[in-house]
Amino acid sequence: MVAAPDRMENLKAMALSLSHSKQAEEPAEFGVLLLRDIRDAFSTERQERLPSAKLLADLNAMDESPWPTWSRGRGLDARGLARLLRPFKIEPHNLRMADGSVVKGYERADFEDAWATYLPALVSATALQPA
Repeated sequence: MVAAPDRMENLKAMALSLSHSKQAEEPAEFGVLLLRDIRDAFSTERQERLPSAKLLADLNAMDESPWPTWSRGRGLDARGLARLLRPFKIEPHNLRMADGSVVKGYERADFEDAWATYLPALVSATALQPA
């Protein structure tokens, strides 16, 4: 039996909700997933610094990750982001933006050690060429 598309969305939401009940049990698993997605966000944005608001918007737009449905479907917020990054000793700090404003956010350098420790090196998608 094939489920209707709207039913599939409901089933997906329920499965994600159930998986989030394990958040307290498996913080490291979600932390490593978050590190991967943050690395992707920095790569996509091609920036050295990202305000928390922009980073959260990028994370909550990742349909294949749990962030859009985090916190009972409201998405990941700044407090949740900081809490998940705390075990990696990564904290938000003030960033002075090009327009002179100061916002909370993160720098790529904040994540370099954690990425090197918890994520495998990026593998080149280029095929090896015969010599």
